[in-house]
Amino acid sequence: MSRGLSFFLVPLYTRVLAPGDYGALDLLLAFATLANLSVALEISQGLSIYYTEAKTKSEKSRFASSAFWFSFGAYGTFLIVGLFFSAPLSNFLLNTSGLEKYFQLALLYIFVNGLNTLVHSQFRWQHLPKLYATGSLIQLVATTGVAIVLTYFLSWGLAGVLWGMIAGCAAGLCFGLSRLRGDTFGLKASWPAIRLMVLFSIPLVPSSISSYLNFWVDRILINHFLSLNEVGLYGIGYRFASVTALATVGFNAALTPYIYKFYQLPETPQKIESIFRIFISIALTLYLGMGLFSEEIVRLMTTGAYHSAAHLPVLIIPGVLMGSMYLFFPGIAIAKKTYILMWINIAGALVNFVLNWFLIQHFGIFGAAFSTTFSGFVVLAIQYRISQKLYFIPFNWSQVSICLAGVVAIIFFSKFVIHTVGWLSFFKIPLLALLPVLLVGTGLVKRSEVTDTLRLFSWKAKT
Repeated sequence: MSRGLSFFLVPLYTRVLAPGDYGALDLLLAFATLANLSVALEISQGLSIYYTEAKTKSEKSRFASSAFWFSFGAYGTFLIVGLFFSAPLSNFLLNTSGLEKYFQLALLYIFVNGLNTLVHSQFRWQHLPKLYATGSLIQLVATTGVAIVLTYFLSWGLAGVLWGMIAGCAAGLCFGLSRLRGDTFGLKASWPAIRLMVLFSIPLVPSSISSYLNFWVDRILINHFLSLNEVGLYGIGYRFASVTALATVGFNAALTPYIYKFYQLPETPQKIESIFRIFISIALTLYLGMGLFSEEIVRLMTTGAYHSAAHLPVLIIPGVLMGSMYLFFPGIAIAKKTYILMWINIAGALVNFVLNWFLIQHFGIFGAAFSTTFSGFVVLAIQYRISQKLYFIPFNWSQVSICLAGVVAIIFFSKFVIHTVGWLSFFKIPLLALLPVLLVGTGLVKRSEVTDTLRLFSWKAKT
């Protein structure tokens, strides 16, 4: 629910924000993402490794406290400097004057969000899933409640959206600190601990920046070649495509700590492969559903100013899913060769930049959508090949390829045959039934797994 917040709030945002304002929001979020990836030198990544490997409570607390106070100082300094230079930075980022107050709110969001992300992630490293979920829901309720009041009832527009995001992160941060103070986060920082974590994570900074450019360069170049209005339309299309990323939320939160803890066990690679098949099955289901009904969903949840973005999700979804699949290829992280990720992401960013530079000029926002998906494939393919050499996992790609080809064929049949003949539209729903046939027929979902699941539900219903 919390990760799908940007999707759930689309009906509100599209009614209180013009496409140009939505485009400004997207670019401010792009800037926030870059800052949160670089300002604290990705020390949270180092914390995830050294906290897990620490043997005693005092040692664990030393690493966690050091990461928190280092991040506090880094984000605090960035906030002060950013406020001082907010006018020129705002004009440079948004390519429009008069939006300085929104940029200042974005700076405050970066500060609170950076600390909240670090603290909230600590629930994962301590294997506290209930507290992790509770913190997410608190952030969801606070963000949604404040944003609705300020934008819909008080007509604050973009400022109300940003204040809602700040309030949500602040609420999540307060909850996290209240549950983790004492044994986890103390008042002292250890420079040797900071040094260890930073030495591990600092190669990830250029890697993360490259990944950021790979993710956001489309919006930046759309604003350069077109306008904030087109950025807003593309942003809406991307939001609807990102609903498929909900398939990765539980996997990403739970799988990474599991791998770091149990990767040396001989049965772990096979378990990762089983989880991967479940992930792909869920992802393909969401892709097919959004591919068949993207136009109806966009028209239902937005105003007429955004309807031209209805066909974008079909092109963007594969790129979104590939950008989330890296967690199933953990060999590089396990080997602690983070510099390899840097070069992979730099290569992907260059490919994405070149494609966006040429395709946006000829095909507009649809060229950006294609560039996103193709560059995502390049990054994933390189990372997969290297990761398999460092930590082999027995994937069966023939099953995945057949199912993906089937889903794409169904979507294209819907778009180019059914869509052109209005009275055939009701056939879209029966097309969904073809997916289980593909999944079970190819073996991506095993019959024994289906049987066991049905037996489990039957047993639970009886008891």
